[in-house]
Amino acid sequence: MARARWTRTLAVGALLLGLTACGEDDDGGSDPVIGTFEVTSQSLSEMGCDSPDPLVDPAGCFACVVGTPFFKIKRQSLFGASFLSVIACEAATLCEDDEDPDTVLLGGAAFDRKEGDTWIGNAYLSAYGGATCSYTETEWRLTETDGGVELTRSVYRNTPESPSGMLGEAECDALTDSPPPRDELECDTLEVVLGAPAATP
Repeated sequence: MARARWTRTLAVGALLLGLTACGEDDDGGSDPVIGTFEVTSQSLSEMGCDSPDPLVDPAGCFACVVGTPFFKIKRQSLFGASFLSVIACEAATLCEDDEDPDTVLLGGAAFDRKEGDTWIGNAYLSAYGGATCSYTETEWRLTETDGGVELTRSVYRNTPESPSGMLGEAECDALTDSPPPRDELECDTLEVVLGAPAATP
């Protein structure tokens, strides 16, 4: 019988890391990646991570970071942990119309730590079925650019022949807490979204 285990570092990892408050840089100023943006380009490759092609219909993409013309980068807090999240909007005014700013919205990309100028978030999924351990790691990155922001989603997977692919059930489950090194994984999906600050009335 197949079974799966999924872990997102957001609540647990952020609490353990003692993060700097999101929305502020090291000097306590406003972080430029927070705000409302309009998608200027979006590309996707699901056959390896080289040379993603322009995405024709983002709304039809199941796991895309953004499936709408606009998105908002918002600072949120859960169980005392601060993080940034991406909230998709059909119009810039809808991004700005936050009826309940205290409501925590999850489900899309979330960034729980900052390394240099880049915000990063990860999610891990392991599934054991038959005699094979399947492992998937998704990494989101958010970086300021000259004209706005760049969002990326990279998906890494093991292969049945890799050391992590040959683990037993208990060891497979443990991969969500102790991920295998990247050199044991293959990057098979890359999405890149560029956004410019949206003009709002």
